[in-house]
Amino acid sequence: AAATDPVTGTLSRRGLLALSEGMADNAERAGVEIFVIMVRVRDLHRIDRSYGSAYGDNVLQTVAAVLRSSSRPGDLVGRWSGSRFLVVGMGYPPDQETFPRLVCDGIHLSGVDTGKSAVAVEVGFCQALPRHTTFEQMIETAESALQPAVTP
Repeated sequence: AAATDPVTGTLSRRGLLALSEGMADNAERAGVEIFVIMVRVRDLHRIDRSYGSAYGDNVLQTVAAVLRSSSRPGDLVGRWSGSRFLVVGMGYPPDQETFPRLVCDGIHLSGVDTGKSAVAVEVGFCQALPRHTTFEQMIETAESALQPAVTP
């Protein structure tokens, strides 16, 4: 249970940390890079204040579902903290222009924000060989690379 986020049903921070270690080991043996994509829901506190925490949870659940459907089989998807999610995988990352658009389109098509202000996200990417960096450094790099995603 500690490996699963109770709100979104994705991996928790603890689950991401545990599984990413094994993924890094596998990537090291295969000689491939790993990638980290951070997705942050913008203005989650404002969403909670304006529409209530139940709606905020619904937004988080929607973003989690969109990230799962936009990721490849074998990629790890989890809630890192508060409004931040991570997608972690091996090999080539999803396209840095296409992936944010898929996420925005998925949120928009879900209808979660119908009648409310649009849900916006920021997306940041990092890719590296496991032997050259740590998972924590990759997360910091992805977070510092956060850019507003294109909305539909």
